[in-house]
Amino acid sequence: MRRCAALLLATTTALNPLQRWQYEQTQKTPVRYSGARDLASLSPVFWRWVADADQPSALACPELEPTRARRLADAAKDLCGVDVACDAVAGVSTLTVADRPPGRRFDAPSETDTSGDAARAAGAADARRKTEAFVERVLVQMRQCPFTGSKSRAAVGLEEFGVDAAPILYGYSAAGDVAGLLADVWAVLDGFRRAGPDTYSSILIACPAFDGDFERWTREIFPALEATLLAAEASRELGIVCFHPDYATPDPKWLATHRFGHMYAPPTLRRWLEDADADLAGALDDDDLQYLGSYMRRTPVATINVLWSAQLEAAERKRESKALYARNLRRLHGEGRGALEEAARRERRG
Repeated sequence: MRRCAALLLATTTALNPLQRWQYEQTQKTPVRYSGARDLASLSPVFWRWVADADQPSALACPELEPTRARRLADAAKDLCGVDVACDAVAGVSTLTVADRPPGRRFDAPSETDTSGDAARAAGAADARRKTEAFVERVLVQMRQCPFTGSKSRAAVGLEEFGVDAAPILYGYSAAGDVAGLLADVWAVLDGFRRAGPDTYSSILIACPAFDGDFERWTREIFPALEATLLAAEASRELGIVCFHPDYATPDPKWLATHRFGHMYAPPTLRRWLEDADADLAGALDDDDLQYLGSYMRRTPVATINVLWSAQLEAAERKRESKALYARNLRRLHGEGRGALEEAARRERRG
């Protein structure tokens, strides 16, 4: 029977009813199926499965080789401590949750759980309102991002590089654990990727459970996001940027090995200022540069910003970083710390 199943799978692209029945006979746990043909398409299903599976269960991936599916299994172990085995069962790539870390619960709500829908909707609306206020004030009015045209539209001014402006997609996650957050993020990424750059220019995902813990946000969550992009073979397609109410540019030693998603360190900003605006460079000490550079990333809610890599490349070709950051720093400095802090407090309060 197993040889028959393997032969059928070699000549078809999905499990038909007979194949499914044959495969299920080999399993002793509940089975989910995914017809994904690449790891980025499998990732939304995979991370939701990891977050929700309270008992041993299997995820069958007939379109993927076990050696490729194992990349995600390794990421689940490294990032969440969830032991996921990856084998070929009756010719089908099969991921199995074997065990979870002792004493840890993964209780992020599943997509079918409606018990918290009202609270989630209210939280999402509140987070979006606050985030839109930040986008309008800092990115648009203070022109900290020249490619954001309004709170609803970005990737503006890049037409010469084949990039058209498109709406911003706002997302939300109430999860407070890594597995639940990754499941929520990849659910949003899935819709984003399916829609394409003509539909959405970028994503802003609000994650308020991490508002009070920037250390964890920068030391654990963003490295985990980078790891999932690499595991999904999507790092050349998507880029992710870190925002947080208490954002502070990490020290140069950390940035040397964890540059992903972060603002440039004060020494880099100073070198650019000395070339583009020597007067301002002389007026700002290192503490000023740390504060002003960090302020560009201080959203009222912990936020994951996702961009198309092609859009990032076009922006790099369009802008002149030294002049851009010199202008940004001068505008922020002109506002004064007191005014900047008060505006941020108002946004956090909503």
